[in-house]
Amino acid sequence: MSTKTASVNHKLSTESLETLRQSIAEAPASPLGPFDQCDRCSKAARASFTFTDSVLLFCGHHMRTNLGSLLAASPAEFWVAAEDLWSVKGIDAPAQDHRRSGDGLTDS
Repeated sequence: MSTKTASVNHKLSTESLETLRQSIAEAPASPLGPFDQCDRCSKAARASFTFTDSVLLFCGHHMRTNLGSLLAASPAEFWVAAEDLWSVKGIDAPAQDHRRSGDGLTDS
């Protein structure tokens, strides 16, 4: 079993970057439900791309891996969780917040 990870180039065209910026600025409600899963793995879906003949759902990792080609295919509409765009150069995505309140042992 290999422990190497693939290096992914997240470089997008200027047009794709502008499309993503507009989508983040509009911040539409998520069309995804709690049971929607990535089409490539079993993780929760964090992005939805609607084409004329299909709807593709992706987790954050697979969305970032395929983002350039997905946007180049001109989807009819798409929704991406803005916090999953942290590694895309040229996009000011909100930082992921993994902090938890309390000591982890109680609810207070």
